[in-house]
Amino acid sequence: MDLIELTTGLLGIIPMKHATFPNYGRPAAYGECAVDHKVPFSRRVPLASSMNLSVTTSNDIRAEFLSFFRDRGHTLVAPSAVYPRHQEGAYFVNAGMSQFKPLFIRNRKSDGSYTSEFSRLSKAANSQPCIRIGGRHDDLNDVGYDTSHHTMFEMLGSWSFGAYGKEVACRQMWQFLTGVLGLPPSCLYVTYFGGSDVLGLPPDDESRDIWLSLGVSDQKLLAFGAEWNFWRADQASGGGLCGPSTEIHVDFAALSGRRNLNCARCMVNSGGARIVELWNCVFITHRMVEETDSRSALLPLSCFSVDTGMGLERLTSVMQGTMTTYDTDLFMPLLDFIHSEALRITGYTVPSYSSYYILPAESEEELSNQGKAEPDPPIPRQTKPSKLSNLLRTFHLGYKESDKQAEMNHSTGPSATPIDYETLHRDVAYRLVADHSRALSLALQDGLLPGRQGVGLKLRHLICRTVRAAVLTDLDSATKPSLLQRVIAQIPPAAPFSPDIEGPLARPSAPALSTEQISDVIEKEVNRFIPQLSKLEDAFNTCLRDADELGSLSDRQVAGLQTGHYGEPVSWDMICAQARWYGLKTPSGPPQPKVGRRSSASPSSSPSLDTPNCLRSILEGLPATQDHSKYQIERVLRDISSSPGCGSSYIYGKSNSGN
Repeated sequence: MDLIELTTGLLGIIPMKHATFPNYGRPAAYGECAVDHKVPFSRRVPLASSMNLSVTTSNDIRAEFLSFFRDRGHTLVAPSAVYPRHQEGAYFVNAGMSQFKPLFIRNRKSDGSYTSEFSRLSKAANSQPCIRIGGRHDDLNDVGYDTSHHTMFEMLGSWSFGAYGKEVACRQMWQFLTGVLGLPPSCLYVTYFGGSDVLGLPPDDESRDIWLSLGVSDQKLLAFGAEWNFWRADQASGGGLCGPSTEIHVDFAALSGRRNLNCARCMVNSGGARIVELWNCVFITHRMVEETDSRSALLPLSCFSVDTGMGLERLTSVMQGTMTTYDTDLFMPLLDFIHSEALRITGYTVPSYSSYYILPAESEEELSNQGKAEPDPPIPRQTKPSKLSNLLRTFHLGYKESDKQAEMNHSTGPSATPIDYETLHRDVAYRLVADHSRALSLALQDGLLPGRQGVGLKLRHLICRTVRAAVLTDLDSATKPSLLQRVIAQIPPAAPFSPDIEGPLARPSAPALSTEQISDVIEKEVNRFIPQLSKLEDAFNTCLRDADELGSLSDRQVAGLQTGHYGEPVSWDMICAQARWYGLKTPSGPPQPKVGRRSSASPSSSPSLDTPNCLRSILEGLPATQDHSKYQIERVLRDISSSPGCGSSYIYGKSNSGN
């Protein structure tokens, strides 16, 4: 195997021979590959008459999901805290499976703290609040700019620990979506694992045949490689659990149930707004374990387990007929509240949220049709000039120079409507404030505090990003910001969910911090950041005038920003936030120190292609699953007794480093 073939395997790009494609299934009359009818992005989409419109609110959808699985013998388990105790690994909880790790690995004895009822679970379901910040797959820089990513989301999950296999898992998913919720089958696409020679795993033809037997047409069934359909967990957080996955994707343009639709197979896993992943099902069949020679191997598990997860926000957008999660009942009340508070705080005529986006075009024909969902009423101009106005006119936010943004620009063509950058940034700010407030509220309720490293630093970054966006767009005061505290105070402490049992990692029944304490923490962080804001913006603007290339920052510029060459030193996270804000490509990573040239006699850093057990390099070459973007943190000790209304110290977990 040469290097090109190995790289192809690492990326999960599978030769055709790996997937045994079906040659039967329902015909194209059910809506596949029939009429070339392009459907532009729309804020609202029509819904089929088959859809269960009695289950459309987020609370009803959550309750229906939990009831569905409880009726099928699943025990409802309380969600865990987003910051587990240190014995279980000091990580943000990014998926519902975290607290069930000992149950997936049956040959590992529990530490005794798991209740006997919990350790005997064979089927479980819950709704787990998750935080997704950091890690190798970090969506933070897309939050606010696309239609579906969030720093905090609620995962509806179901699990089987040896109780059933693939057929039952797939049938339950299909029955809930098409039977209970009434989604038209023609709007759903299904992917499955197509196999990998590099991993030594065959295609998952069993899952393919199960989906065909459930009525999924072969035109809606796609095989993908390990990049998309082989899930793995980190060693520390997930014990090296891994296995093939199958996913259900929804086509928003087909929610109406009409049959004269164009084929959209090519849009699956393309990152567009029209087709998004809805439900992920992982068949946990193996563990990646380290061997004595520092290599890794895939070991089959004696217990076949199933782990499924579906974002409540995305499912709610489907049932409410909106292509953006921000237009659902989970976000619109917050967005309306942000608008009303912005009017009170600033005293200016601040336009309300209008759901303005610049989205990736799904085809060349659709480029000129992208942008605003529907013709909205004219937006009144602010009585006070925006702080961004002059800067926007000067730099055009980098969109016209950026290759990436040129592909995303919905204004292509002689008759296209020019991009309204001021409205775009104001709506991005609305979305950032709403999204980040939810994440901060959840983390603070679980006892996390902003700090200088690890999780605490991530929370501090969220606060800075939120305040920056709100101040720059006149949603908040530039001298005494208070919007973030007010929005967080409006977020309820917990979702309505009555579990059957609680595990040892369950969220506390009462928040670790009171509303007053949370407000004090946020106020302290905002007051620390606000004097730096104008200096940070001046430094970045100076850097833009020193551009090496159009549309992105060079390593030289990034290093200059970090070291204070352009003025105030700018942190890596703030550089990413500023670059995304001004339409530049987000830097791919901090500049690495230059390494001296290796002598010809030195051993190669590339793994031997003849080594049969190079699974560590293989799996490390694959992108980490988005549902498990976690990171390790050190012990955080914060004494906030000096803050008004705060009378206690908070001690958090520590990853064991041998001390």
